[in-house]
Amino acid sequence: MPELLTYLLTTPETFTLLCFGIAFIVAMMLLDAPELDGMSCRNVYVRASAPPGGDGERETPFRSIQEAIDKHDADWGCIFIFPGIYREDVDIHRGVFWIMPAQQYGVIVEGTIRVRAAWTKVRGLEVRSDGDGIVVTDGAHDAEIGHCRITRIGDGCAGIKLTGMDLDDCLVIGNVVDIEPENGEPQWRATGIEAIPQSAVHCDYLVYGNQVSGCGTAIWLAADPEEGDPHSTSYARTVDNRCVGNGCGIVVLRCFARVLLNTVRDGFENGIELRHAVGILFGNVVTGGETGILAADCERTQISNNVVANPVVAGIDLTDGLYTLIGNTIYSESETEEALLTVSDTEEQPATIKHNIIAGPGELIQRGKGDTATRNLYSHKLPQSVAGELALIGDPKFRDPANGDFHLREDSPAIGKAHELAMMHDAEGIRRPRGTRGSLGAYEAPGTREPRTLYVGPDGAHGDGTLEAPYDSIQEALDHALPGDTIMLLPGTYTGEEIRITNSGAPDAPITIRSQERHAAVFEGVQLEFGYCSYLRIEGIKLVNPPHEGIRVGERACHCEFIDNLIIRETEGGGHAVAVVGPGACDNTFEGNTIRLNAGGCGIHIWCQRYNFRETIRNNDISGCYYAVQTGVGSYPTATPGYHIIENNDFHHNTCDGYHSKTTDDTLRNNDIHHNGTGGVTTRYGSRNVIVGNRIHHNKNYGIRLHSCSHFVVNNLIYGNGGHGIHLSANAGAAEDGWPYNAEPNYEPPHEVWIAHNTIVGNGRHPIDVDNGSRVMALRNILVGTGADAPGVRFGPGGVARLIENNLYHNARPPLLREYEGGAYEVVGDPELADVENGELCPAADGVAYRGLAALQDALSMVLSSSPAGCPLPPHVGARLDWGIARE
Repeated sequence: MPELLTYLLTTPETFTLLCFGIAFIVAMMLLDAPELDGMSCRNVYVRASAPPGGDGERETPFRSIQEAIDKHDADWGCIFIFPGIYREDVDIHRGVFWIMPAQQYGVIVEGTIRVRAAWTKVRGLEVRSDGDGIVVTDGAHDAEIGHCRITRIGDGCAGIKLTGMDLDDCLVIGNVVDIEPENGEPQWRATGIEAIPQSAVHCDYLVYGNQVSGCGTAIWLAADPEEGDPHSTSYARTVDNRCVGNGCGIVVLRCFARVLLNTVRDGFENGIELRHAVGILFGNVVTGGETGILAADCERTQISNNVVANPVVAGIDLTDGLYTLIGNTIYSESETEEALLTVSDTEEQPATIKHNIIAGPGELIQRGKGDTATRNLYSHKLPQSVAGELALIGDPKFRDPANGDFHLREDSPAIGKAHELAMMHDAEGIRRPRGTRGSLGAYEAPGTREPRTLYVGPDGAHGDGTLEAPYDSIQEALDHALPGDTIMLLPGTYTGEEIRITNSGAPDAPITIRSQERHAAVFEGVQLEFGYCSYLRIEGIKLVNPPHEGIRVGERACHCEFIDNLIIRETEGGGHAVAVVGPGACDNTFEGNTIRLNAGGCGIHIWCQRYNFRETIRNNDISGCYYAVQTGVGSYPTATPGYHIIENNDFHHNTCDGYHSKTTDDTLRNNDIHHNGTGGVTTRYGSRNVIVGNRIHHNKNYGIRLHSCSHFVVNNLIYGNGGHGIHLSANAGAAEDGWPYNAEPNYEPPHEVWIAHNTIVGNGRHPIDVDNGSRVMALRNILVGTGADAPGVRFGPGGVARLIENNLYHNARPPLLREYEGGAYEVVGDPELADVENGELCPAADGVAYRGLAALQDALSMVLSSSPAGCPLPPHVGARLDWGIARE
């Protein structure tokens, strides 16, 4: 291997740089795209039951996936597949196609999908095959296989296979390979995910967030190097995968590998196995099996911050190579057949064993004469010749080892015993040390230390971080910052193109990067990129005219807070102000920021299908963007859960929507969404979004647009919008409705949507519009229409009332309903709203809205609490918000 790579692998302080290298490459994989300018584009449809002779239109679809690929008459586009069983082998040999379900589920391919075209994306399909499931082969660089399910493969085959040449930057993400066991054992000749690039001059690929069960080997990463070359230059990265109930978990052979943050449990053989490889094993959790981690004939391999628990034979077994073991936790509740840590045949290349916890009732460690063991904790006494220098003896006092919790209790003897910094972060990305000294084992324990303030100036000259001699870059300060420290940015203009931030704080002691004076630290033409970092707080800075995104939240950037920042783009167009790209960017908070773009991208854009969960967007003022906030990217029917909270924001004067959702299980509450160029709120793909307690008003077209199922729209004020108050539709809307109602691609219809306790008044069209394929429950709403003869609830072709009950109609005609559709408790009258023009929409206290409220034992009352999503239901028909009136 080159000398530089050798240096990086043996220098612990550079691990963060390696991690960020992963994040950077992944970002390029996710964001790069072929040059599509001048290329033709068309989306086509496939339905298994279609008659022959279709042309791919929605009404006349192709009848097989292969027909769609062969007859697609454009250079690129989506191939939407309707639910059904497709008994065919598929050869994707041309085009730049995204192949996915037309709805959220139900596409089953009984055959092998072979990908031979670059930039292909295959998403959300279920594959049952008598051979390989999905094969990515020669020339299919930048292909993505995402969120597919493989439930049957042939003997000796793989669920997902990468094989051949020119496979650089392929991504295998979020798939499930679930093979039924045979007689209580895995199918030994089956492989879940197999990647073996052949004769690769260079090949980078990522296997991220997949789940594999029932295979002989869950994940097999290898290379087929040229004859006489001991290693390929293939760079395999397997991150955050879950392997349960397989023979072997992860096997790496003859390539450079980063095996990070995976979970392997209940295996029949070894958890993670490396042979003739060079690699980094970081933050993995291996439970059960024969040997947790086995490595043989490996050069320059670093094994750090892993947890290995309850193996049968050995915890970690290393043979014939050069190994560094730092900060691992190796534990067994019963005696193992060999020592928990076994290092052999390394006399010419001695191993370094440091800051590990090795605990169990049997033999703990067996090592060669030349190996160096320093400051490890053993559960019982050993001869010094075996234990090494500065060994500690005692119960490590894990929190709950019986249930897999190997964090340290407050009285653990492992706390504060790492006298030098061997690893910058622990298995959870927390910066070491949290106290004056670090802890042993995989997890850093809380500690106490005096926080410092480190100063950075725009004109610094490599100072020492004091106010008088500040550092000249944030990165230089981050290199010295520890949990609880504050990096203070002195006033001035900071220039450059990109600042990469990779350091981490701790849950109780974040690292804060703050402008000394609010918005006086100005980043001109700069992008801040975060990756493999956690527990950071960015506060009070100003970004002006960033080159693409102002803030990019990249891979494994978690628990970061972005508070009271100002992002301005004065030039027209450009990218998003904030982009949460991930993958694995979770639990971040964006609060009190002001974002003003000039007809550019989104204010805050959260990518879906990247395991970016639980973002909180609170108290922000966002204007001038395409969408103020978009959760999800593109039009994907395989919409993933987000669990995002969007609350108390002001979204106004944006080009299109205030809030645009393409994810599931989001909560939008107590926001003021107004004066946007198309509408207030759109939910496209996804389901179970809660829209509660918002003011949605004076948007050019609709108030709320729903194109997917199972949403809760409760206690909102919807008024003064140019179109419908609430519009529900699927597929293409009626032609006479015009854009955007007739321009939607195919969606899972918006059925089982609850619309309750809303006040909908003064809009340009019907209060509620129920169009094709929609099924709605509307209860206790105030519906003020556009004329006495205009319907308060309009039903277009295919629109269905599941329950329409106890609504109050004014200047609108109640619908005529059959018995099973409701209507027994509908009310007609003037709600006497306080001041519609100024957004005061409380009904008269002694009026019909109070008198007309019926005590119904309906499902909404039973399922929802009296305070759904933190917004109490009012004691009258319609909505009640007490948090303020509309802004100008």
